[in-house]
Amino acid sequence: MRAKATIRGQPLWQLRLIDAGGTCWGGQSFTAHFGLGDATNVDVLRIEWTSGIVQELTNVPVKQYLTVTEPTRLQMAQPGQLQIQCWKGMSCSIEGSSNLVNWTPLTTVTNTNLAGKLRWTDPAAGTQSTRFYRTVTR
Repeated sequence: MRAKATIRGQPLWQLRLIDAGGTCWGGQSFTAHFGLGDATNVDVLRIEWTSGIVQELTNVPVKQYLTVTEPTRLQMAQPGQLQIQCWKGMSCSIEGSSNLVNWTPLTTVTNTNLAGKLRWTDPAAGTQSTRFYRTVTR
């Protein structure tokens, strides 16, 4: 996790590493603390998940705790056959578009397994000349 903030008039980056490992005295804390001095906001909060997903939040107010969940990963094995990687219990709405401007809700799926992989096939995929997909996590 990296945070960029303007502290004492200077833009500065800070880095905090969080991993699943612990110490011999106890477990790992998954809380990242940043010393932000006189900064009133974090310009960029960049989270580099171990899955390879990079998530950036901008203009984040200081003096707060945020709970951030790793975004879903969407892959397409074949046209219209989606594979969604997400946490157990997470619900994802799948939307489709032919132009990346107008999006239509297609379905909502919920992950009920620990493996974290869902599969969904778009029944209308073969009728579209171009089809884009996105997931919205609920």
